[in-house]
Amino acid sequence: MSLKGRDIMHARDFSKDECDYILDLTDYFHSQYKRKELNKIAVDKIIALLFFEPSTRTSFAFEAAIQHLGGGSIGESGVEATSYKKGESFTDGIRMVDKFCDLIVMRHPEQGAPQRAAEVADVPVINCGDGNSQHPTQPLLELYAIKKLRGDVSGLNVVLMGDLKHMRVDHSIVYTLAMYGNHVIYVSPPELTMPEEITNEVKTRYHAKISAMDPPEALEIADVVYITPIAKRRFEDPKEYEKFASLGTYNINMKTLQKAKKDLLVLAPLPRYEEVSTELDSTSYQGYFKMYEYAVPSKMAILSTVLGLDTP
Repeated sequence: MSLKGRDIMHARDFSKDECDYILDLTDYFHSQYKRKELNKIAVDKIIALLFFEPSTRTSFAFEAAIQHLGGGSIGESGVEATSYKKGESFTDGIRMVDKFCDLIVMRHPEQGAPQRAAEVADVPVINCGDGNSQHPTQPLLELYAIKKLRGDVSGLNVVLMGDLKHMRVDHSIVYTLAMYGNHVIYVSPPELTMPEEITNEVKTRYHAKISAMDPPEALEIADVVYITPIAKRRFEDPKEYEKFASLGTYNINMKTLQKAKKDLLVLAPLPRYEEVSTELDSTSYQGYFKMYEYAVPSKMAILSTVLGLDTP
């Protein structure tokens, strides 16, 4: 199986077989990564990292991944050091960049920008976040983390908690969780729940079980909690943000987890604001730092299959 030459724009772009394949590849690369072995299968490959929005985990993981595969990377964060600063059009810039690389990895504040790039680029484009829309490679990391830290990726009660309206990681992971037959539970203020069109599509596509619950009820039955912040940068009106942030209802700490299962796994895409108390950092619940041990192998798996490299 290969995704050679494929653009990755949306979480629904992956079939379950393809997700299984990427998880298996992640296993393969993780064993190498732990042994600090470099793989040379991408020695003649270069990826372009075009991050028009700030990024730490995603950009660093992709950059490290191509290096561990023996390849290289080019790119800039933001537009200050590029010809976009001089007024070059978005599509002209993409047409130029794709002459210098084998694959483009992009994050952009505008919804649909990676798709516009894919329409003019000759090389494949991977969407690593477009506005409030999608971040389709992130759920593959979370899925692998659940597999490693919980032992299974299906049949679980998985709580999506926080701002489900604006957070693109939630808009992506709900597809992947549903694909694997998990019960997805929304926990958010009613005004910040998952967009209805996403919920309807997920239910239709995967015959998914999706519920909405209050925090105490959901946290008591949860096997996994995936919590995203109510982040100020996602709101145009600061007053609207303050209304929700001041609640504190959608944060977790040791008190809110008093009735939680002992093997509960707490994941978060980070960076952390107030949504996860530092009290959890040294507990068995904590998976939000542990999962980034798998970030580079996960990206190695994605790059290797989209670039069409030789793998087991």
